[in-house]
Amino acid sequence: MSKVFHLILVLSCTMPVTLNADYSTISTIESESKTTELSREEKDYLAEIKSVKMCVDPDWMPMERIKNGQHEGIAADFIELIRDYLETPIELVITQNWTQSIEFAKTRKCDIFSMAMATPDRLKYMLFTKPYLTLPMVLATRKEHSYVTDVTLMNNEKLGIVSGYAFSEIFKIHYPDLEIEEIPSLRDGLLKVENGELDGMIGTLASVGYLIQRGYPELKIAGKFKESWKLGVGVRNDRLLLFSAFEKAVQQIDKKTAQNILNRWISVKYEQPFNYDLLWKVLVTFAIIFGLFAFRQHILKKYNKELREHKKNLELEVVNRTKDLLIAKEKAELASQEKSRFLANMSHELRTPMHAIHSFTKLALKRDLDPKARHFLKNIEISTERLTLLLNDLLDLSKFEAGKMKLNLHSCDIGKIITNTLHAVDSLIKDKKLEFEISEISTLTVELDENLIMQVITNLLSNAIKFSPEKGRVILTSKTENNKVLFSIEDEGIGIPADEQETIFDPFVQSSKTMTKSGGTGLGLPICKEIIDLHGGEIWADSPPSGKTKGARISFTIPLMQSQPH
Repeated sequence: MSKVFHLILVLSCTMPVTLNADYSTISTIESESKTTELSREEKDYLAEIKSVKMCVDPDWMPMERIKNGQHEGIAADFIELIRDYLETPIELVITQNWTQSIEFAKTRKCDIFSMAMATPDRLKYMLFTKPYLTLPMVLATRKEHSYVTDVTLMNNEKLGIVSGYAFSEIFKIHYPDLEIEEIPSLRDGLLKVENGELDGMIGTLASVGYLIQRGYPELKIAGKFKESWKLGVGVRNDRLLLFSAFEKAVQQIDKKTAQNILNRWISVKYEQPFNYDLLWKVLVTFAIIFGLFAFRQHILKKYNKELREHKKNLELEVVNRTKDLLIAKEKAELASQEKSRFLANMSHELRTPMHAIHSFTKLALKRDLDPKARHFLKNIEISTERLTLLLNDLLDLSKFEAGKMKLNLHSCDIGKIITNTLHAVDSLIKDKKLEFEISEISTLTVELDENLIMQVITNLLSNAIKFSPEKGRVILTSKTENNKVLFSIEDEGIGIPADEQETIFDPFVQSSKTMTKSGGTGLGLPICKEIIDLHGGEIWADSPPSGKTKGARISFTIPLMQSQPH
């Protein structure tokens, strides 16, 4: 009798997947789930894009596949959890194979990979979330092949790996002496092993085990590699807000939920040297499980009816609350639309008489008038200009709230934008005898809406000038950092209280200091924020600026990767 025995263990798909100490454990997320909420910018961005296009591997079970136009497998279950958390539709893009999915991602025909691993080449066009699944890499051979304790000793044998997979790059670097051939699919590779064209096929423990049990009875898993496949969601690298939203969505998945998904799909066979201690542990474990199962059945019979009633009542309560929430949401959306429509109509109606008053006042001021009449008419002219500015702000705000404001993106020179903006406020600077300083100007050409960004800079400069003391100093900075263009406007004025620095970007909200000094409507900064949000950037206030004792600094960023409106 041979002194070498082999034990074949079949892990049932209804039990958690664990392996012997000689094997890495198939694991899900690497840490406990977090409760980080989506930011307002991320929620607004998801609402703006309306849906996310997803590419998958159409033939990679049990990980995923496309069947009858539907996404199935482990990845599909995880994506369902992510879709529910983001509350955003995720649309499947049909491809014929994984290679085509990669090409679609490179050409931006899809926004995400459902399940993929980062490689140096993929990082040129994708970012990758924290892994939600980690799988050992194994070797499939014919049953008569001996157990492989060291894959590096197989340099005289021909092995296969799927073309386009992350490890097709990595294995050629880590195992240069192995003869590795790229195969179109895992099924093709296993068939070649069965026919003797290959000595072994490399793949994940889950996918190889799944296919062997469904059509390759002459094959087995005979060895493993030290590397593991760490799989997360791939997100196109020019959508930073989309990536941060998916990163948070992955972190919400708890270990128990992830393990349940894994257990529904995976049933694995693998081979290792016989271990009598393990055999006794298995037998004792099954005896304990059998006893616990019998006791469980007894308890379940007693309480099954009460549990069904409780579940029915809970489901009814959930349905009723969901209906109430949907009705409330619909009413709120209708009210917002009516408000925006009213503001837009009123702005248009008021512009005509306001234009007439302003025009006739300017004509009257050209005549010979006594000083008192000229003083009255000058005040009328100033008032009509302020009212016209208010109407323009109301009209802009209504466009943003109604979702009708669209970007006109084209390549713009940052230096030219700043120069043109300074012409608009030059007289204001001279009137207050301010010291104006340009700390730094970026020389980049960036994709953005030139008129809207000039409107933001003009508004921020006007505020800085307005609230600065005479002969004070205003500093404008534009520089590149962290793949973004950063603009800052700093003054030595009255500043913004610390507890009001976040609310000043809300419509009709003003700082208590600025209100007492010069009034205003509280629309300028909210409109600036809407414009920056539309560009995928951020805007914030610091008062006083770091290292200063007075004044305020308003800063905003525009991503360099931005290429089209969402």
